[in-house]
Amino acid sequence: MITATAMAAVHAATADRMTTTVRAAATFPEDTVAAAPEKPATPPVPVTPDYEGVAEEELTPRQRAEKFLCEVFRCMGLDVAMTLQETDEGSVYNLQGDGLGILIGKHGQTLDALQYLANLAANKGREDGRIHVILDAMDYRSRREETLRRLAGHLAEKACRIHAEVRLEPMNRHERKIIHMALQDNGRVSTYSDGDEPY
Repeated sequence: MITATAMAAVHAATADRMTTTVRAAATFPEDTVAAAPEKPATPPVPVTPDYEGVAEEELTPRQRAEKFLCEVFRCMGLDVAMTLQETDEGSVYNLQGDGLGILIGKHGQTLDALQYLANLAANKGREDGRIHVILDAMDYRSRREETLRRLAGHLAEKACRIHAEVRLEPMNRHERKIIHMALQDNGRVSTYSDGDEPY
């Protein structure tokens, strides 16, 4: 059973302390816009797990993740519909339902913590055949990515305008990657991350 305290502890343990900085470059060639990543080709499929009475060791990693998530949702009193989409990055579960803001949290921190726990549940005791579970609630991650891309553009303009470094708030590695990729082809600025990874 996952309590709010346990989720807060996981969030604290997984919170990144690394920051990203955007700084103006010495020269200003023409800007280019980074191409948006391609969408996965496989369509999402509904997930309706029913693993009652099945021994834990008989479940596949994906089934263990689904069982874990369903138990968390049941304990929280949430009615959640899940769809699964296999991508190059991993097994993406999109969660839909009413009142799922509680699963997202501030800047997706609760969603990241739940994703971390789902990965632990899925890969418990496995050295090979590990899977990567990615959670998204109400298409939050795609909206957040678009917000970060816009933010990167605004901060690049600001760095060029004030001729100084602009530091961002600490972000997880996925969000830092979005900022770096959004500005990688912008010859007017450079980006770097510094700080300590949480683990």
